[in-house]
Amino acid sequence: MDTITHGIAGALIGKAFCGGDSMFPLKPASRARIATWALMLGAIFPDCDVFRDMLSKNPLLIITWHRSYTHSLLMLPLFALALAGVTRWIARKFSWDAPSYAALTGIYAIGIASHILLDLVTTFGTMVWSPVAWSRPAWDLIFIVDFSLTGILLIPQLLAWVHRDEKHARRRAVMMWMLFVPVTFGIAALGRIVGAPISAAARAGIFSGRDLGRRDRRRTMFRIHTLSSRRGAG
Repeated sequence: MDTITHGIAGALIGKAFCGGDSMFPLKPASRARIATWALMLGAIFPDCDVFRDMLSKNPLLIITWHRSYTHSLLMLPLFALALAGVTRWIARKFSWDAPSYAALTGIYAIGIASHILLDLVTTFGTMVWSPVAWSRPAWDLIFIVDFSLTGILLIPQLLAWVHRDEKHARRRAVMMWMLFVPVTFGIAALGRIVGAPISAAARAGIFSGRDLGRRDRRRTMFRIHTLSSRRGAG
């Protein structure tokens, strides 16, 4: 799953199940707001392994390295403890009222676990048992980018933001409409760039929940990997 969707999912889980609050404005930094930020950061943390991909000239590193250590269920407790420690240190430095170390550890663990779960359901495969085993379990239910799922996770948060201030709710709703209506055409353009099989029917179904077939998802994934390899070789 793409990193943006992971972050959106983490923020939604934080608000819905961990007593989190809206992420903005940043001040005052309350416990509820820090909880949401921590869960969102935990949900995107595993994808930090892409920085090694960016610094390497090996076009196959995305296959051999991505979704390994940072996506491991075995390594999850260590990463959660480390991230909680860093967050508590920052909170003390800036005198923020942050959750306890134990609570932050649990929050980061939930965020990382949500990332691993969302990656497992995609076609790419995730090395959830690394470094003990290097197999890539993949449930192959959705493609690595699924705009329908992204919308499902994002819309509840946008609706909550729109209605948070009843006085400006109508203006906020119009802003969201003006922002997201063109997104359909942007997605279609992106699909053409990467060679994804996004037809007129698929474009119409982006917001109705229809999905690409498994065969098309695999073909699209192959095309994206081919493009990445060509760029790396160049």
